[in-house]
Amino acid sequence: NVVEGQHRVEALRQLGVQQVPVHVIQDLSAGIDEVGLQDAIKAAQPMHSDQVHQLTHQVLETLADEGGVLPEVRGGYDPPQGYAPGWNAALDYLQQRHPHLSAPAAPSDADFLAATGAAPAPAPAQTPTPAAPAGPVAAPAAPANPLATGAVTPPATGLGLDSAAMKVLADMQPAGITAYHGSPHSFDQFSNSAIGTGEGAQAYGHGLYFADNEGVARSYRDQLAKDPRDTLNYYLGRMSNFYGPSDVNADVVRASLAGYADPAMQDLAKNPAAVNDIVTMMQGYDANTSSHTDAARAAYGRLDKLLPGPSGHMYQVNIAADPAHFLDWDKPLSEQSPHVQQALQSAGVPLASDLFRVRAVEGGHVVDRLSPYPDAQQGNQRVFPTPEAAQAALLQTAKMQGADPNGSIVYQNLASPPYGSRGWGVNDPAAASIRLQQAGIPGIRYLDGGSRGNGEGTRNTVVFDPATIAILRKYGLAGLMVGGAAGAARSQ
Repeated sequence: NVVEGQHRVEALRQLGVQQVPVHVIQDLSAGIDEVGLQDAIKAAQPMHSDQVHQLTHQVLETLADEGGVLPEVRGGYDPPQGYAPGWNAALDYLQQRHPHLSAPAAPSDADFLAATGAAPAPAPAQTPTPAAPAGPVAAPAAPANPLATGAVTPPATGLGLDSAAMKVLADMQPAGITAYHGSPHSFDQFSNSAIGTGEGAQAYGHGLYFADNEGVARSYRDQLAKDPRDTLNYYLGRMSNFYGPSDVNADVVRASLAGYADPAMQDLAKNPAAVNDIVTMMQGYDANTSSHTDAARAAYGRLDKLLPGPSGHMYQVNIAADPAHFLDWDKPLSEQSPHVQQALQSAGVPLASDLFRVRAVEGGHVVDRLSPYPDAQQGNQRVFPTPEAAQAALLQTAKMQGADPNGSIVYQNLASPPYGSRGWGVNDPAAASIRLQQAGIPGIRYLDGGSRGNGEGTRNTVVFDPATIAILRKYGLAGLMVGGAAGAARSQ
């Protein structure tokens, strides 16, 4: 597909642009025999069909991240823990059936020109430049590498873009924040009605939470997702309270599993081998020594591979709001953006400039306190030689007197006003978010856990209005979980 709307193409033509840059996107699985790939995985390592699907998706996604270069995946990534045979079999299959993945051809200028439908760019000495085609820009042919992604970059002389055209393109780029959200739930749009159904802490304000770092969002998803292994362990504990080893048989296990609401448990009830493994586990447990027989441990290993991973989804979103318009949780009022400062003033939050001022006097400048005791410092003030020195003293005085609080304190004060919406001093973060939103602040930005210690890095975002959130991509069934970490890890 050509990611360049027809309206943009027309705008460029009106500006005299004669060749249009394009961005080529390929489906991850285009040209790949996924059925054959999944068969290769199952032949190398028996596992549940859900796990086969997840591992297949993970291999293809990792390959796409490396531009379709198979050696980069093989040499640069560790297999998911517990799934090395299936992972390596998938890579071997791709190498045998799709040898072009080992040495993908770099996109050429001809690829670009074919994608745009334009004639080759003339040499610098030739004039005039060939005209763009009269019709719509044609969709490009699929490149030889079915996993190749990215922009095809032509020589600068072939673009014909002047500063006006570049400005048009810049103005048309979607504004906002690209972020990620991990959830155990599946949905098609965000809603404030779901606030509190996730981790529930809402420690950084009342709203919907997103992460700049995809890994942070994924960790929340995995933390909240339901793992059928936990249900199985709970089931085994309950069964051991009511049945001794000699009382357990296949009929008892099958009937008790069928009564569970968890689909994974119901699937086990329909699987004779799984039922027998559970019987083996319960008969092989010695309550006196809290130990299992080798047969019981082997049965648990088979069940572990049979069960699907925890449920959950990942969402890549665009937040249609200027990052500079968000309240920065970690910065003082004096370091917030001008937009935020003005919005806070309109919401009744005083800035240091509302409480103090720099005033010129004979011999320099002084700092006056304007509120709440205007005359308290008059007549006995330090004179500073420059207005800059006086302004620095103003901010220092404001900080010392609590008049330049961080965004977190501002929010907490708004959530607990002397006369709150629910009574004296009652904490009401939802009301604070509404008040900030009405003032023109769309949410809160704060450093994530991995960046907070350094004082800089990636951030999380709290969004007040779900209407500003557009889901760009819904993906990522929960990672494969077998007694440890999930997913392919980039080798260090």
